[in-house]
Amino acid sequence: MFSTATLLLTFNFLVGVSLTDCDDLLDSYRDEALQLDYQSFDQTPGSGFRLLAGKGCSSQAADLIEAYIEANDSSQRSLIWHVAQLRGESGDTQAALQAARRSLDPEENSEAPFRWNAHVRAYIAFLEENRESFDRNLEKLTSSVELHRGNGMNASMWQNLEPHFELGYAQALRAAYGKQEEENEVP
Repeated sequence: MFSTATLLLTFNFLVGVSLTDCDDLLDSYRDEALQLDYQSFDQTPGSGFRLLAGKGCSSQAADLIEAYIEANDSSQRSLIWHVAQLRGESGDTQAALQAARRSLDPEENSEAPFRWNAHVRAYIAFLEENRESFDRNLEKLTSSVELHRGNGMNASMWQNLEPHFELGYAQALRAAYGKQEEENEVP
């Protein structure tokens, strides 16, 4: 449903680029990207925000999503979620937390087969270094894998990150998925 697994799979292919290169890429691609339909912008590998994310430009990819939301008056929850992921990946914890909280589904009830809110709350707990909340939400996902395949995909991701909990989200991603450090130092 949401492409958490797809985004994480791209981590293996990321190429480190400088902050200046990322900014230049964003500037040159922004107008074209803002014209894409939602599917092409958010869900298509190598397109939309994923073009930037795939080059290790997490902050700029999040900036592009925010510009897309504003330009297209978009309300898809996945867009906000991807901002949360990318802000967390780039180490901007406060912005990641803010976006993650906005991506919660206020209408999800305890009988919903897809445990979206447990997934998001596991992320929030990871960012806040709240192990008790993380474990509780991971359990909600693992105990409901038979209800929806998305629960299993999300639980698997958190199980991969769990051994690196003490590192924080950005470093845990690097440890679990071999993601290259971004080279965001300005020369």
